[in-house]
Amino acid sequence: NVVGTIYNGLNPDEFLFDEQCDDYYCFVGRFNPDKNPHQAMELAIEKGKKIKVAAKYEYVDDRYFRERCQPLLDNPLVENVLEQDDDGKTKIFSKARVNIHPTNFREPFGLTILESAYCGTPSLAIRRGSMGELIEDGKSGILVEDITEGYFKIELCEKLDRRYVSERARRKFNYKIMSKQYVQAYENIIRI
Repeated sequence: NVVGTIYNGLNPDEFLFDEQCDDYYCFVGRFNPDKNPHQAMELAIEKGKKIKVAAKYEYVDDRYFRERCQPLLDNPLVENVLEQDDDGKTKIFSKARVNIHPTNFREPFGLTILESAYCGTPSLAIRRGSMGELIEDGKSGILVEDITEGYFKIELCEKLDRRYVSERARRKFNYKIMSKQYVQAYENIIRI
């Protein structure tokens, strides 16, 4: 009994597109084992790249944070910029070379993938849940089976066309389009 699929959308005008990026990766999310920020940090460290980590800490994940993340935060390549508001996230995304999204579950919708793409920053993501719908593999990001494969493919992600990444996200995942699709879905239901 599915009426249709309606993708989430935000206002793309609130996100800064920047064709030029700095030489760092980013992870934006939570210090949580489902989000795997430790894998994003490990990948950056292995590649010898800086990574900015903007993650929310919750006490429920304290053990994971202390054992898997905190030791990596001491590495000089890792910059812990703490949890950010929308403006802070946009500044991080707009200048990052790649957004690393090593999700460990069937995520229904990865909002940070969308926010990153609005800014022109492609994402390297584990192929789970909605990632295949959000990312056009090889064009707006790179999908991998695990972070080990990501190690070998992240350079491909760095070379993607930032303008295309941004334009695609702004066209496909837009609150105006989302609103129209909801109205259409409701009208279809009423007609049934």
